Amino acid sequence: MPGHAQRLTSPGGRSNRPPGRTRKAPPMERLMYALGIVGSFAALAFALYRATV
Repeated sequence: MPGHAQRLTSPGGRSNRPPGRTRKAPPMERLMYALGIVGSFAALAFALYRATV
């Protein structure tokens, strides 16, 4: 993949992740993040269910 090694020093720093985090998130962190998304979605759906029923 050409240009893959130059991604860290790209002009403008177009990466979305905050500075200081160059590694991927560990599996536990990704799991907690996914659980947070699913939990908030479930809470929203439950609130809508309680409001309509």
